[in-house]
Amino acid sequence: HLEFLWDKDLMDYLGIVRFRSNPDLIKWTKHKFSITEMSQMKSILCTRAGKNTGDANRQEGYTFQHNLNYPEYEFRVSFMAHQLLRNSKTSLARENKDNDLIGTITGYSCTIRIQETNKLILKPEDLNLGDDIVAELHQAYNTKSGITCITGAPGAGKNTTYSSIVNANNNREMIVWEVGSPIEYKLPITQINVESYEHMKNVVKTSKTQDIDKIIITEFRDSEMGHLIKDTVISNMSVLLTMHITRVWDFIEKYREYFGPNDYRTMVMYTRQISHQVMFKKLCDNCKKPLHYKDMNQQERDAYKSLKLEGTTVYIANRDEDSDCRIQCLGGFLTTRLPAAESLLLTRQDKRASVLLDNMLSADTEVEMRNLVKNYMVNNGKSLEYKIRERIINGEIDFREVIRLEIFEEVQSEK
Repeated sequence: HLEFLWDKDLMDYLGIVRFRSNPDLIKWTKHKFSITEMSQMKSILCTRAGKNTGDANRQEGYTFQHNLNYPEYEFRVSFMAHQLLRNSKTSLARENKDNDLIGTITGYSCTIRIQETNKLILKPEDLNLGDDIVAELHQAYNTKSGITCITGAPGAGKNTTYSSIVNANNNREMIVWEVGSPIEYKLPITQINVESYEHMKNVVKTSKTQDIDKIIITEFRDSEMGHLIKDTVISNMSVLLTMHITRVWDFIEKYREYFGPNDYRTMVMYTRQISHQVMFKKLCDNCKKPLHYKDMNQQERDAYKSLKLEGTTVYIANRDEDSDCRIQCLGGFLTTRLPAAESLLLTRQDKRASVLLDNMLSADTEVEMRNLVKNYMVNNGKSLEYKIRERIINGEIDFREVIRLEIFEEVQSEK
């Protein structure tokens, strides 16, 4: 059933030497493709599968899905655009609050994986997101109006998270629709497996005429869908979205792009929660090794200080092929994957969050609004830095894998 993967021309083009596999997942990620490379990759994939490229010609990214010979598996390739936010004077936008953000695509990451199509739904306590994050997810989901966003890169576990929360909060009095392609988990709600993004938009449009309480939309990538979501939310229906962003404050740029400059502030007012997560490979306790400060390069030292790890021992994977543990782990990593998440809960019930929301709505520009959220999260125990720091201190994740995250690219760009 893996024949599709082993196309020699495709593998040569990607430069893949081999996949390391486990019983549950095959995954490979590369940074950064150019738009030309991404277009070539789309053409190869669609030609190989006998598919039309359809709506694949989109600069913001593309997801390719192909059913394998075995129905319990699916081959999936996801591209995610990475943007450098600049203003019209080409300096970083946050340095000049008089200009709106302009997203310049700097490249694409590509995640390739074998996806199980009928997976077990985790209990919320088994998501490993932390009790505080899970409590806010429950709270936001049970709100009868407004928008909840679960965000992250392809493969970060967005569908796993919302499926767990939906399943745990199954209320037969609440009528819920899930609209996706494909539907990854079987849930006790109405699930509509759409054939295309256009089909998805038609279903969302139809939902407004139905007597439903909540709709889950697994793709949100253009202004037409934004218009439909705005009408849905204003009609007092609750919406749960998944989006691809890098940090929680980036939702403002996406809102402005998809809801438009005249409506994005209104949609911020309707937003209840933004939850963002990233996924890490778990270090093998038997063969991880410490990384001493004197052995770090300048980027690693900057990240070490930024995460306030002075005096803390950090670990990296032992990639030595002669390691005694090479059979139990893959290059120093276990097959277990650990998430780290951050949450922004916009509620009037919390004093700090209420003040933040007032300040956001009175901000003159989206850049100022974005900076307000960013500064709010810096001093928040539910920030990504705080959660990642916990994982590092516990010796669970590779320090060098952490600093490859885009949360540090922004710091380097400022320098």
